[in-house]
Amino acid sequence: MTFEPQAYGPAPSPAIYSDITTGFATCQAHAKANRYAFKRQDRTQFRIVFTCDRAGKYNSRGKKPDIHQSKRRKNTGSKKCDYHMRVSLLKDRDSKEEQ
Repeated sequence: MTFEPQAYGPAPSPAIYSDITTGFATCQAHAKANRYAFKRQDRTQFRIVFTCDRAGKYNSRGKKPDIHQSKRRKNTGSKKCDYHMRVSLLKDRDSKEEQ
C-alpha cells in the first residue's frame, strides 16, 4: 500500500491585522477552508509562529518489520505528510496593546 500525499490549499496571503488574535482567527479560517489547520509553535512578546498541523513525518513505531504482516498493528496511519508551512504574526513594537 503506497501513500499518496494530497494537495492542500495555498498559504494565507500577507496582510495587516489590528491584533494578533484577529490575525490568527483569519489564518485559521483560511486554513480550515483549505483542509488544514495551524498550531502555535513559538511565541515571544512581539512575534508568534504557527505551523501546519500536518508538518513532520509519520512515525511508524508500532509497525515492527520483523513481525508477520497478519500480526502487526492495523490502521495506525497519521495525518502527518511532511507539509511544511509556517506563518509568523508580528506585533508592531510601537503598539501599546497589552496581551
